[in-house]
Amino acid sequence: MERGKPSIVTYGDGQRTTHSIVAYTKNDDRLVGLIAKRQVVVNPENTFFSIKRFIGTRNPNRFL
Repeated sequence: MERGKPSIVTYGDGQRTTHSIVAYTKNDDRLVGLIAKRQVVVNPENTFFSIKRFIGTRNPNRFL
């Protein structure tokens, strides 16, 4: 709230949203958002995105 009105939190780069992406590094650090999105190139096996699409659905893939 700013001056009694709701405000939107922005990140250092000016973005107002957080990407729904999580990545785990080889040191077991957890990265979220844009930083995690950058990991998909160098660390694709430990970067997870589009997970919200599967919430509430049945998926035969036992790894989801």
